[in-house]
Amino acid sequence: MEFLGIIWDIVKGCCWNCTANASSYIRHLEANVDALSQAKRELDSSCKDVGGRIEQALEADFVPREQVKDWLATSEQKVKEVDSLLQRGEKEKAKLCLGGFCSQNC
Repeated sequence: MEFLGIIWDIVKGCCWNCTANASSYIRHLEANVDALSQAKRELDSSCKDVGGRIEQALEADFVPREQVKDWLATSEQKVKEVDSLLQRGEKEKAKLCLGGFCSQNC
């Protein structure tokens, strides 16, 4: 009988942890999407600033460093990835119910 109690405690703990993690994700989804959107705007703004500086440097016959070109390419790729995540986040936000404490996927 004690063996069953130990098994029950393990199963109960595992289920609680999974449920608690999922509810935390769902509960904070709107704030996380908003924070990601703000960070994306900041990164996009930095990309445009760096791109403008590169244009000015090219006009003055300077050659941008590879590190700068790599950063700009990586940043632009990240902005595209974040756009995809934001679209998915908006879809998930539309599925929230019970005041944002539950998802209709549950």
